[in-house]
Amino acid sequence: MNKRLVCLLLAIIMVLALTSCTVKQDESAKTETCYNYDLSGYVKVGDYKNLKVTAFDTEPTEEEIQKEIDDFINGDYFYKEVDREAQMGDKVDISYVGKYTDGEAFEGGTADNQKIILGNSGYIEGFDESVVGMKKGETKDCPMKFPDDYNNPELQGKDVIFTITLNAIYEPVKGELTDEFLAEYNEYTDYFTTVDELREYCRNYLANKKQSSEDNENQNALIKALKDISEFYGELPEADLARNLEAFKTSVENSYSQYIMYYGFDGTKEEFISQMTGEEVTDIEAYYKERAEEVTKNELILAAVAKAEKLSVTEDEYKEFISQYQNYGAESEEALVEQAGGEAQVKWYLLSNKVMDYLTETVTFVDKDGNEVEYPHPTEEPVPTDEPAPADEDIDIDDEDDIVEEPTEEPK
Repeated sequence: MNKRLVCLLLAIIMVLALTSCTVKQDESAKTETCYNYDLSGYVKVGDYKNLKVTAFDTEPTEEEIQKEIDDFINGDYFYKEVDREAQMGDKVDISYVGKYTDGEAFEGGTADNQKIILGNSGYIEGFDESVVGMKKGETKDCPMKFPDDYNNPELQGKDVIFTITLNAIYEPVKGELTDEFLAEYNEYTDYFTTVDELREYCRNYLANKKQSSEDNENQNALIKALKDISEFYGELPEADLARNLEAFKTSVENSYSQYIMYYGFDGTKEEFISQMTGEEVTDIEAYYKERAEEVTKNELILAAVAKAEKLSVTEDEYKEFISQYQNYGAESEEALVEQAGGEAQVKWYLLSNKVMDYLTETVTFVDKDGNEVEYPHPTEEPVPTDEPAPADEDIDIDDEDDIVEEPTEEPK
């Protein structure tokens, strides 16, 4: 069993699989887990055994490739060194030593030849501003204070002094994308040196990126197709809807707070969601409710299929899963179960994955022309994307890897 979660609406909802759920005992059920009650009054699942699902196309289109190239050339990726005072928006090469006010250097506060964009470095408040106005070769002491809620408890609220040396200043350069332009300003010569090589690089990058998300995209498409042929009755189960609403709201608001703290985001929650998803959101509460309803419907379908196919989780499977607690960042089996909301919730997580495996192997995947295609088993590892992205990317919360993690390098 892999670590993926199968709520399948948004990866940020992975927290939904780690929250408590309504558990009702059904003597006929083999597994005590979420939705362990009569579902006939809520959903009638369509004929999934004869369902055809259009598979996710991992081949980049020419339009997608061109957009990647356009984003690259229009972004701040090409710089030239300048001899003047540093300004906001410049890329600078700096070295620094961070010390407490008594002169003792603190751990993680020293670095050499770090390249940052002034105004968007992710460092603590006042750091970028201290570099502005400095010239190449200049060194100065810059008093600062770490936030009271900084992610490193040892530095929370501490007054410090960063001794900063400015090694070089670069300003962004705009120009027509030509081989000559790349030859003069391109810093990515390990990846491409001509426009044709850039195009091929973007093609490969997009293909790898698409292949790495193929599993999630196909599962999302499967669930959507299954919902399209299924029927939901009346109101959704109140307790489960409330659970999903609270979990989704908590997850989004935690991510929103982290972006404010670590990345200086100064927009509203609606603006944050709009930026993350690419869809316009004007009412955050309505957005929470809509997403919670979708997740609840997804879960009802999975639960209904589990009952119809008599799928369950054995005690051996449960014990095997929790024995891998270290892989999930827990200190013990008991801690993992507690963090997940209890034994029933862990079993629901496992059962959901088992249902998705069954559905993926049961439905027929076809290409855009309707031709049947082979689809890898959902537990196969995705194609890695080790190369750096050639363009600024909006964080996509359909992708688990994009979920916000706290920066660890000081003085960020």
